[in-house]
Amino acid sequence: MIFKKTTLNFLRSLVALCMFCFAFGIWQSNHAAHEAQKEGTKLEEPSDYFFLQRAYPEKNFSQNTYLRAMEAAQRQVLERTEALVGVDANWRTEGPGNLGARVNAVAVHPTNENIIYVGFSGGGIFKTTDGGANWNPIFDAQAYLSISDIILDPQNPEIVYVGTGDVNISGYPFVGNGVFRSKNGGQTWTNIGLNDQKIISKIKIHPTNSNIIYAACMGNPFVRDNKRGVYKTVNGGASWSQVLFISDQTGIVDLLLNPSNPNILYAAGWDRIRNNSESVLSGTGAKVYKTTMRCQLGGFGRRASDNGTIADRLSYVGSKSEYYFCALRGYRFRVE
Repeated sequence: MIFKKTTLNFLRSLVALCMFCFAFGIWQSNHAAHEAQKEGTKLEEPSDYFFLQRAYPEKNFSQNTYLRAMEAAQRQVLERTEALVGVDANWRTEGPGNLGARVNAVAVHPTNENIIYVGFSGGGIFKTTDGGANWNPIFDAQAYLSISDIILDPQNPEIVYVGTGDVNISGYPFVGNGVFRSKNGGQTWTNIGLNDQKIISKIKIHPTNSNIIYAACMGNPFVRDNKRGVYKTVNGGASWSQVLFISDQTGIVDLLLNPSNPNILYAAGWDRIRNNSESVLSGTGAKVYKTTMRCQLGGFGRRASDNGTIADRLSYVGSKSEYYFCALRGYRFRVE
């Protein structure tokens, strides 16, 4: 009886000690955060800490170093002579089956619905020629595998254009290296410019003149610069002109071309900066811009929307009417 009572008292003491240690741990954590705030220091979020590790001892993330590292990794893969162990082995999927990658772009061949291209936020491009029964990667030889947009030439669907970089600009942004074109359905690729714009969010091609191409650019999310906006080429990508610039922190997240009148374009602005010291999500540049001037230099005119919040996606409704919708933080606006 005495033994049972002693054991019970011991267990009670042990539980009380555990509760005290748990409470003390919470207090210590809160106290450390409070002291850090009093001293003006910042407890870094996971993504911020990730960048700080790679920028140390400098404060800012070096884009040039990042580019050289990506190119070095690409060269190592292309120069490899020995086969990787296990690459040619038979593999089967073991799961998990409830997780997937983030798909940013889908393009379907206009006359053969079995041919589909899918672009991923960080996994390149996959193509199927049998309606999705089998998929093959067709962009893996490139240094940057982040894809925002895929579009097929309206005059020749074997010509494929791709905008690199991740338009969503999450806590850890994926940048790209310009616009790529394939003239043989994705077998080979050529970079046709806008490398410094880092994130090509949308590409539009004139329906009757494939040499006229528009590219919407979010720009480099790590720094403020004047390379954001809408660019236009009239010679199939040999040269580009900036036809819309809003501000050094406002890029173009989406772009629409009126299929009935390709001289009318709508562009959605988004103020977005993301680096290891700040995260800008909205601003005064986040509006809808319209041009009816064949998009010459500075051709975008008055704002179609004056909301000042994030213009997330545009979508065209109707074949002849000029009704457009813009998603602005859950609200829809129509302009005529």
